[in-house]
Amino acid sequence: GVNDKRINRLEQIQQRLETKPKRTVRKEMPLRDPASESVYDFLMSLKRALYINRYVWARARIAITLLRFLGLRASDAASLTLKDIESGLRHGSFQVSQSKTGKYRVVVLTKSAKEMLEKLDLDIQTVFRQQYNKPLASAENSTKQISKDQWIRSINRFMQPAISKFNLILTSHSFRINSIPRLLRVVPLQNVKTIVGHKDIRTTERYDRFVVDPKAISQIVETALNTNNKDNQKSVKPTE
Repeated sequence: GVNDKRINRLEQIQQRLETKPKRTVRKEMPLRDPASESVYDFLMSLKRALYINRYVWARARIAITLLRFLGLRASDAASLTLKDIESGLRHGSFQVSQSKTGKYRVVVLTKSAKEMLEKLDLDIQTVFRQQYNKPLASAENSTKQISKDQWIRSINRFMQPAISKFNLILTSHSFRINSIPRLLRVVPLQNVKTIVGHKDIRTTERYDRFVVDPKAISQIVETALNTNNKDNQKSVKPTE
């Protein structure tokens, strides 16, 4: 009858629910480490192995310099051209297209960034060869930008020796992880958001998780919990 049909229908639904594959929990990767000045200096001091293409080597050196001194995303640096770099050296700034938002923002070159880019004149010539609109993330004989994955992999490969040297988890994003927390120590949160090109201020706030200095935290806790604060205790009423 009608009840039997309903029961059968419920049993079918229950069976489907039971056999439905469970959603796999995505494995969270370890936090990437920040890439310090020491990491950058080490990478820039390396000699190119003969089996590594001179163009690819020069391109990676320019890329990590932009990431190190300007705190850019690897994807932001990908579209930069010789025109952008020369504009930065002459006028102190250039505009970068943000792949995540599709908007442009102004990137200011510091004195140290200018000095380092000027030292890379030979690398810049090797990559761009006076082609002013050629993207940094392009193949040697092309003006077409390579894919984001290819670009990031090429930077990560260049950084591989530093992973072994410093025993750190390093990727192309590690320079940005180093820059943003350092800015947060001295610059208001809203200003840091603007400087680094975050759409949402909550993204900027999350970078605080990378600022883990065990010694500093230990000292703060030690001072807070073990300093004699008898005078203060008299005026503070306990709360629930």
